[in-house]
Amino acid sequence: MEPACIAVTELVNNVVAHAHTPMTVRLAPRDGALHLAVRDHSPRQPAFTGQAPLDTAGGRGLLLIDTVARSWGSSRVPGGKVVWCVLHADDETPAQHG
Repeated sequence: MEPACIAVTELVNNVVAHAHTPMTVRLAPRDGALHLAVRDHSPRQPAFTGQAPLDTAGGRGLLLIDTVARSWGSSRVPGGKVVWCVLHADDETPAQHG
């Protein structure tokens, strides 16, 4: 799966699994990079704790984002937060068909 697909899937999944609020997803290509942002209505900031224990389900979303994105973070906004990441075109791998 391409890095952008992984990142947007994990950002959206985190809202579904943790925030339980409506969300807005924005994708913006800019200067050879793709900026992804998901806004939700929860004030709870994401907590990246590194590796999740092998015997637990879940808990790897931010690890995946940290792995595929050049940078990521979160910003408080009125009524919630925005979690964002930046991917560079150089990091995308060509799709394999066959």
